[in-house]
Amino acid sequence: MLDDYEIADIIEDIVSWTELEEPLTRGEVIRRLNAFGIEPEKKLPNKKEGLADKIKYSYLNQAGWNISDTLNVTIGQGQNSYTPMQMANYIATISNGGYRHTVTLIDNIKNYNNSKTIFENAREAERIELNDYKSLDHIKKGMLDVSNDGSMRKVFGNFPVKVGSKTGTAQKSGENPSTGETFDDFAWFVAFAPYDDPEIAVVSVIFQGGSGGYAGPMTRDIIAEYLGLNAVGTKESLPFKSSLVE
Repeated sequence: MLDDYEIADIIEDIVSWTELEEPLTRGEVIRRLNAFGIEPEKKLPNKKEGLADKIKYSYLNQAGWNISDTLNVTIGQGQNSYTPMQMANYIATISNGGYRHTVTLIDNIKNYNNSKTIFENAREAERIELNDYKSLDHIKKGMLDVSNDGSMRKVFGNFPVKVGSKTGTAQKSGENPSTGETFDDFAWFVAFAPYDDPEIAVVSVIFQGGSGGYAGPMTRDIIAEYLGLNAVGTKESLPFKSSLVE
């Protein structure tokens, strides 16, 4: 049985394999795992592939980068792993002209009755490096066309605000532990609004939701709520008084 320190050393060694001049063959990966005292063909939880195949084909083969990888990415292919938060920041960066903000869940903290701000989060941003920032305008225009004339025209056709959007259908490898079958496609949808002066970027994901377009309507509703398009009446003004502390 390996202890935590031995496992950490093995992981560090496996990570270093990505720096080799020539990628390891599957046979060499198996040989090295055997030398560590690890069963190379051991099946991973909820996976059909063994450890050696996971390291070789999902890790080592993806660790390098060449022109074919660039072409794959440009058409939305290849093996990638992003969180909705990362994607939301990505879309926000595209829509605001290339400024990437530090992600936070806290804007400010007030006291018990909202009469005093005791902490205000200072937002930090840096502009990403691009050869031509006009490229962002082309991407935004393409996203606007998706909403106005493309696959999402029925979702945003009567929306009072111009929206940039894009569907995404993600394939997930492995076996669903709940069903014992392979995963269905995941539905992804990204959007920002208003198009001419963006205030919000939204990313929606439906687990095994199929086509990305299925996540479009709820994204539209989130944008509508944020922009106050669903508002009826007036909101209570702050600060408010609490009878519990008076």
